[in-house]
Parts: sequence; C-alpha cells; structure tokens
Amino acid sequence: ANNNAALEVTRTVNVVDTVPPVITLLGDDPVTIEVGTAYNDAGATAFDNYDGAITSDIVVLGTVDVNTVGTYTITYNVSDANNNAALEVTRTVNVVDTTVPVITLLGDDPVTIEVGTAYNDAGATAFDNYDGAITSDIVVLGTVDVNTVGTYTITYNVSDANNNAALEVTRTVNVVNSLGLSNNFNTTFSFYPNPAKTYFVIESNKVIKKVQIFDITGKSIVSKIYDLNILNIDISILNP
Repeated sequence: ANNNAALEVTRTVNVVDTVPPVITLLGDDPVTIEVGTAYNDAGATAFDNYDGAITSDIVVLGTVDVNTVGTYTITYNVSDANNNAALEVTRTVNVVDTTVPVITLLGDDPVTIEVGTAYNDAGATAFDNYDGAITSDIVVLGTVDVNTVGTYTITYNVSDANNNAALEVTRTVNVVNSLGLSNNFNTTFSFYPNPAKTYFVIESNKVIKKVQIFDITGKSIVSKIYDLNILNIDISILNP
C-alpha cells in the first residue's frame, strides 16, 4: 500500500507431448496363404494425439517369400513429430502347402491277362505343386496271382513333404482263362462215324469256322476254313 515493489518471481510452464501414437492393424492377423499365391499386405493406420493421422509415416519391415513354405513376420513402426515412438505392431503371415499331389496311372485300366502269364505293372507318376515330381515316393500295394483266375486291385498312394496325401488311385487286373475248355466247348456238336475210314461228319448248333486235323505226331495235315453248321470231311486221301 506504500508502493514498495517486491522482487519479481517467475514460473516456467512447459507444454510437452509425451503420448506415443497408436498403430492399428488392418486385415487379419495371422494371415494364411497357399504357397505360390500372391500376398497383398492389408497395411495399418497410425494416429497421434497431437499430430493426428500419421499413417503415411508408418515404416513397414519384413518380406514374405510366397514360394517357400514358412512363417513370416511383418512389423509396423511410427514416431510422431516429437519423437514419441509407437508400440511396434506385427503381423504373422503363414505360407502353407495344403494342395494334394496328383497321381496319374500309366498304361491301361483295367488290365486283362491270361492265367499263367506274367504281369508287369505299368506304374504311375505323381506330381506335387510344391515338391514337383515325387513319382519315386509312390507306395504301391496289392498283388496279382497270375496262376489264379480272379480280379485283383493295385493301389497307388503318395504324400508330399508337407504330408498332403494324394487321392488314392487304383488299377483293376483281371486274370482270365480265355483258352479253357469251359469256354471252348460251350457249343454242342456231333462227330460221326467213329471210327471213320473215308469221311466223317461234324454237326454243330453254331457255325463252324475252321477245321484242323493233326497226325499222331502233332503235325497239321488238314486245315480248312468253313462257314457251315454241318461239315462232311473227306479223309480218304489220308494215311490210316
């Protein structure tokens, strides 16, 4: 009140920005893609309490080799104008192989062989989208008893390096007896007179296409083509 001035006192007020920005992932995490397909990163956004949207300042690190099965990490970092670093955000990208290999049969299916003859399997090939040719890994199961008439099944299986099992492929092998008596003599016929000296007759309910006569040594001495149901065969010129 008597105009005595006090010594001036000051206070310093610092207005600072210590709040880090926040990174928000877009899209899925983790991401799973099939090997060999393209990977398009969904990206992220960044927002700072002071600077606002700073998405364009995000630094993305990491790569994804889409041609190699594995797990990859993409990292997202950003700092605001006052050098406050955001909490790093990551995305996991799994490159997987879920495609099954394909087995392709070689040769015929079904296969028919005569009983008593050898069976040589024609095999198969196998190809995988990731491993390539894996024919040598094919597992063949099943056997063919070439001495027993019947129907047999050969199976072919394979899995790739990532345990994807191919669709099983099979081959049918028929072992038949097409030359057996049961097939040749399903036609009724008569043969007379017996014994014969000058001729004999063959009479059948079906057309006779060929007659062949052998001597006692197994040599063919008569071979004629016909198209008749009743044949009169002259044997007068033959030795007894």
